[in-house]
Amino acid sequence: MNELEVKRVPFMGTDLMAAKDESGTIWAGVCWMCEGIGLSKGQMQNERARIHADSVLSQGERNLVLPSKGGNQSTLCLKLDFVPLWLAKINITPAMQAETPELAARLALSASTCSSAAP
Repeated sequence: MNELEVKRVPFMGTDLMAAKDESGTIWAGVCWMCEGIGLSKGQMQNERARIHADSVLSQGERNLVLPSKGGNQSTLCLKLDFVPLWLAKINITPAMQAETPELAARLALSASTCSSAAP
């Protein structure tokens, strides 16, 4: 994977960095998606570990070098096709509902959208 087409794309009210590789596969930066849905830094670290440990999600992960505020950095990315599954797998806890109801509502909406697309 030598050439990447990198650009900012809208995601849940913010922008995230996405890249298209030579084969046409689109990859989305996990850190930007986590920020976009409102996860804390600790929650983002947990999600990165969970993606890596998940037998399905890990099939759609790859580290790509993408531009960031600190310059080009290796960034955990998910294939675009895996993003709805990842969002649906984020556990909406009672603590999340109490502390960040907007986040819980976004995740619930995402999960219901994902489930309505299932056969």
